[in-house]
Amino acid sequence: MRKNQGGAVQSPVELFAAKIAKAGWEGSITDRQIVDRLIATLTPQEQQVVGLRIGLGQSHAFTLKAIGDIIGLSDSRISLIEAKAYRKMRWVCKNVGIDDHAALDRLAQQREKTVADEDQARERREIQKALDLATKRQHRLERDERRRANARKNAWERRLRKAEERHQQLNDEAAYLAQRVNALEGRGWLARTIIPRNTEIDRSRARAQQCGIEIAEAAAEIAKLHATRPEGPDIAE
Repeated sequence: MRKNQGGAVQSPVELFAAKIAKAGWEGSITDRQIVDRLIATLTPQEQQVVGLRIGLGQSHAFTLKAIGDIIGLSDSRISLIEAKAYRKMRWVCKNVGIDDHAALDRLAQQREKTVADEDQARERREIQKALDLATKRQHRLERDERRRANARKNAWERRLRKAEERHQQLNDEAAYLAQRVNALEGRGWLARTIIPRNTEIDRSRARAQQCGIEIAEAAAEIAKLHATRPEGPDIAE
C-alpha cells in the first residue's frame, strides 16, 4: 500500500486509477476486475512492472529502483516501461471502453496469443541457432579430420618414395657390381698381376650379397607401406 498526499493509504486499484488518470484517462476506475482486464492486455514485462508499482498481489507498492533491481533494469528504463503501459491502457479505455468486458477479454486473449507466438518464434530461433552451431561444429570436425588424413597420406607418400628410391639405388648398385665381377673374371694376365683377382672379386661379391639383403629389406618395407596405406578423405577447403 502507499499513502496519498493526505496521508491515507491507497489500495492497488486506487493507485492504478490515479496513474491512468495521470496518463490522460478521465474516467473512473474502481473495480479490481477492470484493472485486471486492462493489465491483461499488456506484455508480460509491462504487466510485471505495473503490478509491482501498484502493489497488485503484494504487501506494498514498489519503487522504480526496487523494480529495476528485481527485473535487472535501470529505474529510468522501468519508468519508460510503466509510462508506455499506461498509454496502451488509456488507448484501450478510450477506444474499447472499460464496461465492455468481452472486448477486454478478447484483447487479453489476443495478447496471450501474441506472447505465445513470440515464445514459439523465439524457441524456433534458438533451436535453429543450436542446429547451426552443431552443423558448424560438425563441419569443423570434418575439416580437421580431412587435414589430419591428408597429413598422414603425405607422410606415407614421403616414406614410400624414400623406400622406392633406396630400392632403386640398391638395384643399380647390384647391377654395377655384377658387371664389375664379370669384368674382373674376364680380365687378362696383366691385370691379374697388378690387382689380385681374388681380393677384388671377393670384395665385389660380398658387397653384391649385402646389396641383395638390403634390396630384400627395401622391398619388404615397400610392401609393408602398400599394405598400410592410410585411408581417409583428402583435404578440401
